[in-house]
Amino acid sequence: MLFTSAKDYTWRIHGFGYRMMSILTFNKSNPDTAAQLKEEKSNAPSQSYLPSSPEETSDVNTVFSHLRNVRKLHPRNFITAYLNINSIRYKFDEIKEILNDKIVDLLFIAETKLDVSFNDSLFESEGYKLYRRDRNASGGGILSIISSDIPSSRKINLECETIENISHEVYINDKKWLIMGMYKPPSMTGNTFSESFSKNLDKITVKYDNYIVLGDLNFDMLISDKCQPLSDICDIFDLDQLVKEPTCFKKDCRPSLVDVILTKKKSSCFKTLNFPTGISDCHNFISTTVKGQLPQQQNEKIIYRSYKNFDIENFNNDIAKIKIEIVDGVTTAEQETVKTEQTKLEDEDEDVLIRFDTCCRYIHTNDVEETKRKGTWTVPVCLQLLR
Repeated sequence: MLFTSAKDYTWRIHGFGYRMMSILTFNKSNPDTAAQLKEEKSNAPSQSYLPSSPEETSDVNTVFSHLRNVRKLHPRNFITAYLNINSIRYKFDEIKEILNDKIVDLLFIAETKLDVSFNDSLFESEGYKLYRRDRNASGGGILSIISSDIPSSRKINLECETIENISHEVYINDKKWLIMGMYKPPSMTGNTFSESFSKNLDKITVKYDNYIVLGDLNFDMLISDKCQPLSDICDIFDLDQLVKEPTCFKKDCRPSLVDVILTKKKSSCFKTLNFPTGISDCHNFISTTVKGQLPQQQNEKIIYRSYKNFDIENFNNDIAKIKIEIVDGVTTAEQETVKTEQTKLEDEDEDVLIRFDTCCRYIHTNDVEETKRKGTWTVPVCLQLLR
């Protein structure tokens, strides 16, 4: 590779879960630089790594390009997604970019590793509602971020006690759906998971015909021996697993499919995505789109003053015509307001006194002996009658 002019070249090397940027400035008149280039020639990345357009310089736009395209093609469909982020405390800004663009309607983030010392305001985004289910700052935990434009409600009674999950009810095409995000730690045994998850699904199926479960359940669906508990549950509840390719890429380990999307309404879901983001250490971002349009929220009416045709001269003339007298630093208008409020208070006080007098007479004539024996009853009886 020969360089004929002095330029700044940016080499981008994309690894899994990280990005390294190396900037090399050289001048052909400098022999040391030329020699260094010859030595490093074999290590130089191919030209395809160089950014070819302004859009490619934005990591978020590039990483989530497939998801953005789905949103553009289906602006009113419901999109739900899931990511095992392995500690969210320093990574939320990267997630917030896709929330600001309204790309997803409901996002579940697992292994948040948070506790009560982390305030909700650190993870809130305008136009979204945040729900958390923390374990501790060292591991586990799950949170959900759902668009505030969508009529929804969290169903805590349909959440499992032993498995970390969050459930939301939403309406899509006037049909009731339950969308659940879930995380099962590797330490949980298959038997414990099967028992807890089966009971959870029993409750769900009683109330919902349509539901989706997204989660890192730590069962490798590519190896039948390692996913038997989850496969058995799918057979019992007639669930389809929508993610077909590996989702977890740990160092020195074969790729595995542990992040799943389960539903018995496979025909109602489309555009299921599975792609790396570099935000998580080894997990892919998974999502699916539900057929049918979301109900539109009624816009709130906002009343405001319009100064489009405001004429300052006419305004001043109108103000000048109003007779305002100032007595002891208080205008007549303010005095009238004060008098009116005082009159209202006096009327209310008089009414209260009349009722209190009636109450006292009632106690004196009808309950005088009881009052003498237990004088502390007088005040409660008065208050009860006054109400």
